[in-house]
Amino acid sequence: MKQYLNIRNWSIRARLLLLALLPLLIFGGTLSIYVAHVRVQDLQRSRQNLGQSLSSQLAIASEYGVFSGNRKLLQDLINSAMREPDIESIVITGKQGTVLASASRPSSKSPLRVTDIALGDAVS
Repeated sequence: MKQYLNIRNWSIRARLLLLALLPLLIFGGTLSIYVAHVRVQDLQRSRQNLGQSLSSQLAIASEYGVFSGNRKLLQDLINSAMREPDIESIVITGKQGTVLASASRPSSKSPLRVTDIALGDAVS
């Protein structure tokens, strides 16, 4: 078994095959790791963009409810937004930080946090 591990006992054909395939295997492995890394970054960026757009739309839609103090309207907006599978929790606060409406899922593995999408200091 040890004779196969010693490269000096290999034929010239086996040595040339190793010399030709080793760089190809290294390049292929490195390229695979790079592509997987880039794809994960794209998925994270896509998820972040989804959170930003959903929070912007929710901020605009909840503007009237925040300023009028209509908590039922705010809760209805939050409940409809919670239908999205990627949303873990939503909290709408007033200017002083009082919670006007909120909703969350029971299990929160890795919540996407999108902050500072606000109409003044009214919505966060």
